[in-house]
Amino acid sequence: MVAYGAPELLDRCLATLGSGLPVVVVDNSSDPLVCAVAQQHGADYYDPGANLGFAGGVNAGTARRRLPHADLLLLNPDAEISLDAIGRLHRCLGAMPDVACVAPAQTDPDSHE
Repeated sequence: MVAYGAPELLDRCLATLGSGLPVVVVDNSSDPLVCAVAQQHGADYYDPGANLGFAGGVNAGTARRRLPHADLLLLNPDAEISLDAIGRLHRCLGAMPDVACVAPAQTDPDSHE
């Protein structure tokens, strides 16, 4: 997860995930509150000391994974996804050996459309 400030969004996202998955938070903002939230939820925290951008943050986080050969979920801190939905994505990916990635549908809960 690549974060840039917004510790309240990160807190909500990590709370949704629970403690069922190993999580790496790359903090492009070097915000002490982001660090505190990541640690509160048991996530591995990394501060690169500069804003690496999303791709650079993903690369930094990927290099710090606890399970380097496991599937990887890229998640923004303003996203919310259940462990059940992650499990469905994982099963879908595993069922199609010729597919490299899968993604959930994105919705906006605040949208009234």
